[in-house]
Amino acid sequence: MQKTISDKKINLLLICAIASLLLGRIFQLPFVLFLFPVFAIRYIRHKKTLPGFILLFSGSVAAILITFWGIAAHIFSSTAAFIAVMSVSTFVGLLPVLLDALLFKKSVNQLWLILVYPCTKVFLEFIGSNSSPFGIWGSPVSMLASWHPFNNLVAYGGIWTLSFLAALFSSILVYVLENGFTNNPLSKSLIRWYGLVILLVAIAGLIRIKSYQPGPKVRVAVVLDNDSLRSEPVNKLYQHLITQKQVALAPDDVTYYHHAFELSNLDVLQQTEKAAAAGAKIIFCGEGNLVVMKDDERALIDSVKKIAQKWKVYIGMAAEVYTPTAVKPVENKIIFIQPDGRIAFEYLKHYPLGLEKDLMVTGNGIIPTCNTPYGKVAAVICFDTDFITYARKAGTAQADILFAPSNDWKAIAELRGKITRYRALENGFTLIRPTSHGVTEMVTPTGQLIYANNYFDHPLRLMLADIPAKQFPTLYVQAGDWLPILILLILLAVMIGFWRKIKRQKRVLTYSIAIFLLVTSIPFFAQAQLADRDTTGTYKNQPTKKSKPILFPAVSYAPETSIALGVSAMHFYKTSTDARLSQIGANALYTFNRQFINEVNLLHFTPGNRFLVKAGLALNKFPEKFYGIGNKTVEENAVTISYNVVKTDISLLKEMKKNTYAGLHYNYSNFYRLYQDKDVPIVLDTLTGGSGNIQSGLGIEILHDSRDNVNNSSKGWYVLFDAIWNQHYFGSGTNYFAFDADVRKYHTLRSGAVLALQGIVNIKDGEVPFTQLSYLGGGNMMRGFYAGRFRDKDLVALQAEYRRHLWRNWGIVLFSGVGKVSPDLDQINGKDLKHSVGFGFRRLISKQHKVNLRMDVGFGNGQCNFYINIGEAF
Repeated sequence: MQKTISDKKINLLLICAIASLLLGRIFQLPFVLFLFPVFAIRYIRHKKTLPGFILLFSGSVAAILITFWGIAAHIFSSTAAFIAVMSVSTFVGLLPVLLDALLFKKSVNQLWLILVYPCTKVFLEFIGSNSSPFGIWGSPVSMLASWHPFNNLVAYGGIWTLSFLAALFSSILVYVLENGFTNNPLSKSLIRWYGLVILLVAIAGLIRIKSYQPGPKVRVAVVLDNDSLRSEPVNKLYQHLITQKQVALAPDDVTYYHHAFELSNLDVLQQTEKAAAAGAKIIFCGEGNLVVMKDDERALIDSVKKIAQKWKVYIGMAAEVYTPTAVKPVENKIIFIQPDGRIAFEYLKHYPLGLEKDLMVTGNGIIPTCNTPYGKVAAVICFDTDFITYARKAGTAQADILFAPSNDWKAIAELRGKITRYRALENGFTLIRPTSHGVTEMVTPTGQLIYANNYFDHPLRLMLADIPAKQFPTLYVQAGDWLPILILLILLAVMIGFWRKIKRQKRVLTYSIAIFLLVTSIPFFAQAQLADRDTTGTYKNQPTKKSKPILFPAVSYAPETSIALGVSAMHFYKTSTDARLSQIGANALYTFNRQFINEVNLLHFTPGNRFLVKAGLALNKFPEKFYGIGNKTVEENAVTISYNVVKTDISLLKEMKKNTYAGLHYNYSNFYRLYQDKDVPIVLDTLTGGSGNIQSGLGIEILHDSRDNVNNSSKGWYVLFDAIWNQHYFGSGTNYFAFDADVRKYHTLRSGAVLALQGIVNIKDGEVPFTQLSYLGGGNMMRGFYAGRFRDKDLVALQAEYRRHLWRNWGIVLFSGVGKVSPDLDQINGKDLKHSVGFGFRRLISKQHKVNLRMDVGFGNGQCNFYINIGEAF
């Protein structure tokens, strides 16, 4: 039976929540920090939702700002930016608490409600780790890094295992406090079962630790620079790079930096020789400990090569190379030199932080490796280790040792050391972290510290240790992030279980939709596609009764995404009795190809249909195959390019006559953090927009839509002409013109079958980024071809589809398409046309809106591809 709580105790819960957040963060007390959601959930449950959430959010933001001020404020461009990011992060972190409270107040089953907070929280953290500019940095689970043997659970399911268990503990405690313990058998059972799980986790961790056979060891050394020699010239140069961008140094300054850097580097090289003399076989220095102007880089490398050849050792040069006149004047890199003097690999820091984003050349996203007699060596730099999926590349490459040269500051020294240890546990390699101004540590694949030294306690500059150099395979390396996907499925199952209760509560259902979509998409807000989705059609002959929001699990399949799982929401409404049906829809999907697809679309008709507003926002992370540019690219040249992107489209159209609209169209997209995920010759550097690109354009749109139903048309026309000018003065990174034409005709045959025809023309002229090129393929046009299998500036494509009812709610379709891409419209002719054919089945899933489940098999370019989705291809 639930306990009644007085107003005084409710306010006390708020105070305890803020205090636990503040004290847990400041003093690094995990159990105190894990009490925060206990107090927060109970407070929101028993307080009026909106004012309660505002107070909790305000107090939590204040606590976070206080605890992170000295830790992270200086890495932001301004105090306002720091406050904004911390506020958004706190808001997202409180959404699982809010969702729990909304469901609680509608008296859903409290036993199943226990799962809502931990599942939502962990899935949120998972998305944030992949899309947030800060990775997993600052996670409270970092405080458990030294908790043997529990920390070894990370080897099975990633850091999410510990995060889920911690959040589940908080949620169970909430249940016990709400329902009592002494006279409640279920509370006692929950505590017993949770205790049993913890015991099994401990046993699993112990088994893993005891089963580890370290094998042969190798002596490694960490060398750090002399601050008294390096700091002053480096700080002075950075001031020049910040205040006088792309301005060459004065001759006197060139001489000054040459001598100052030479003196600092000489000291580091002397320490390197001492390490070699002490028997070290692999030697690394801290991040950017070697500093050099670009013109002097070759001489510095030659000096290091001589040491490597003399002592027959491997040396990892962690260097900063400066080119003041370059757009990005700093190369933060590792040059790994072999005993014979050859360079095994070079690596550029992939995730710059704070000011580094404006100054540093970003790496290509490939973690290099080198086979040595002592094991396979890989290397990344500092903040790169805070991105779990990225660091896992070293594990999948079967690295035995990962070196991660770093440079921290006093306020984060211990915290950064702890969170980084998980990379060793997750991937089964030995982690060596040479750190200036922080904790240098060496960690075994079971998470045990071989060596640790805090620079601020003992400013040592030469550290040696004998480390194991044999990978200890983990389930996480093999299976990846299987646990967050399982947790998402559990959360969806629980929400469906609540369906009967909440579907009659429009308000709660609407809030639940909004919160879940925010949970899965807000982390992208800090960075950033509007998926190709037709929202321009209109409904006719639809019921005029008031429609309720619809929330449903979403599952789809396409060769570009593999299986996609998530949630979709849709709401239909009318602004007046004579207006067409408006709609707002949203999707949040995660695919088995590690893609995140989050989108919101609006189609709004004003009263009397005088105006039409179309808008869309999408925030995606999307690895995809790139085959090259042209109509004759070959399969063997395919590389995988990953990118994050935010896209928004807004069209403001006025009705010119019935079914015909015209007006302005604004388009914005930002592609960033592009990298190749394959060890092949880099193509990004050769592509327009390969280092990231922003498009911002304004144009004219003309639309005629006389279809009888946008989801499943049987008659009518759809004609769209869209011309966009992307120009610098609109904020675009390049100047180019884009014209798109999409013409469709639907005709019902005497037999009752429907013949659907579509023609598409895309024309691009100017400096077109490769991400904006026209392309063939995908689930909507030229099915059977991978989306983007052929791409170029211009495209002409035609397709036809025959749709026929088969039996009851089942139908069958036959389709065929032909198309071609070209750098110039004049070159599009009957030669080298690409053809696709296929068939599919349809299952009616909504009689009211004539929505089908689509299952298609397409054949193109000698390949067969399968598609499952909601709605017709066109």
